[in-house]
Amino acid sequence: MVKVAAHKEGKTLHEKMRELGTEGIQGPTFYNYDKGTLHGTKRLHDTQLTKADMEAKWGENGPAGANMHSKKLTHFNSQTGKINIQKHPWDLFSDYWKWMKPKSDELWHTNGRMNEIWQSGFDDIERRPYITQRFPHQFVEIHPDDAKSRGIESGDWVMVYNDRVPIFKDTILGVGGKDFQFDELMKNGHIEMAKGAVTAVAIVVDHVKKGVLYSNFNSMTQPTNALQGRVVDQISGNYNYKMGVARINRMGESPYKKDFRSFSFAPRNIV
Repeated sequence: MVKVAAHKEGKTLHEKMRELGTEGIQGPTFYNYDKGTLHGTKRLHDTQLTKADMEAKWGENGPAGANMHSKKLTHFNSQTGKINIQKHPWDLFSDYWKWMKPKSDELWHTNGRMNEIWQSGFDDIERRPYITQRFPHQFVEIHPDDAKSRGIESGDWVMVYNDRVPIFKDTILGVGGKDFQFDELMKNGHIEMAKGAVTAVAIVVDHVKKGVLYSNFNSMTQPTNALQGRVVDQISGNYNYKMGVARINRMGESPYKKDFRSFSFAPRNIV
């Protein structure tokens, strides 16, 4: 609707967004065709909308043009219209995480997206080459205390590896109450063990917790999902790729450490 408002005012979308400033507008948005005004909403599922609210958003004639009004704009998509929060029993997974807990010199390892990279980074190479220049290789963020004890500095090549990657190798039929518990899966031969390793450039930062490593999960050079356990969540059907363990060793200096033409080691939490 921001684009609709912009074109009605003879502006481009970029001009309208610039006009809205750093505060922006909270969506979903609605355009009042009667008054020519743009309205944001505080929340999507607002069950307290009054007739006056509706007229302010859409005008006296109701939704028009590109506006759309359906139950999903004021209620959750459930039979009652209220949110349905389901409890995820911890005891279904506690044995898995007890087994996964870091041992010896292992650290927790997690990976995720980055604000600097659009979606999966599929078009950054062609469309935004400066992003490739900033992150030409997989990196791993490490807390200063963990880095110091391992002799690691920002810009060093490191080997990040995991010698115990659990893999759920079967599709099974659960009969007993504990058949899908990790301990039972292990005992009954449904879990096989693998290894994973990636090379990365270390970045020493204090915005990751001590005892935790963080990397970019969709790196095109060294995919760190290879380090993560591949055991399915039997309720959601998803795999626990976001948390695992790994060891990290320094291999030497990377060419980026003293180059300064590529790879920024500035903390990414600076805004």
